[in-house]
Amino acid sequence: MGGCRFGFGGNEFSYEKSKADLAAALAIINDHLLDKTYLVGDQITLADICVVSALLYPMKLVCDKAYLKPFGNVVRWFQTCVNQPEFKAVVGSVTMCKKEMPAAGQEAPKAAAAGGGDAKKSKKKKKDKEADVEAPPAAVKKVDHPYKIMDKESPTTFNMDVWKKTYSNAKTYEEAMAAFWEMYDKEGYTLWYQVYNYNEENKRTFMTSNAIGGFQQRSDEVRKWAFGIMDVLGTEETVLEIKGVWLLRGDTTEHLCNANDDANWYTWTKLAGKGLEPTDEVKAQVAAFWCSENELEGKPIQDSKVFK
Repeated sequence: MGGCRFGFGGNEFSYEKSKADLAAALAIINDHLLDKTYLVGDQITLADICVVSALLYPMKLVCDKAYLKPFGNVVRWFQTCVNQPEFKAVVGSVTMCKKEMPAAGQEAPKAAAAGGGDAKKSKKKKKDKEADVEAPPAAVKKVDHPYKIMDKESPTTFNMDVWKKTYSNAKTYEEAMAAFWEMYDKEGYTLWYQVYNYNEENKRTFMTSNAIGGFQQRSDEVRKWAFGIMDVLGTEETVLEIKGVWLLRGDTTEHLCNANDDANWYTWTKLAGKGLEPTDEVKAQVAAFWCSENELEGKPIQDSKVFK
């Protein structure tokens, strides 16, 4: 794994070779993790710590979604590890790479081509210029989260904190749902039906359960403006499906998708919101997802996780 420094390759050949070498290593780990949560045993060990540490910068800077697509087990394991409190305390919050960072060595020829005269002098001038350029970045003005701006510009009567406390403390599910529909503001919040696009890839219940747990952890940025319940439905012998119903601020899933890239791997169907009244059928569907404990859509519930 030590040779997988392709984010900082010196030339095109070594850059591409390093990417291929890393892919070969990830393929081995991916196969190993097919039926495992961690590399060794049922809990995090030194093996996980070492390999996660080696992959940290590639995952943050170079391995974008397209590159990682064949290595779903690795992604699930890596995100499970780095979202543990013990990892976060050391490495902080890990944001997965969205766009591959070009290698410094790849840019060097272009910079050199721009110069003229003696090669040695040009190289020295280039180094001097690079030293001058490497100044501390200017302070970036803090920009409010889109949901925060929405709260200021389009206030809503719905209080998410009150709803979450109501859901947690109600004596019965019926009492909770009755309270929800009384306070629901369709102009300010939208209800969405969530279906994973690759359910055929779910082979093991514990792995699928880890997937929804990881999804919710990575959605923490929008927790103040969101509520949702995700379920693992079906059986390993038939098919395991990830489905859910979410309540999100505004009239789009865009801000959730921006906060959590994995949200793009789901189909989101609007159930109720601005311009769409909740029908009795929709109310029954929402209640089923937010209240059922044993069966849903005619399938057994293997696991259910609440995002609140």
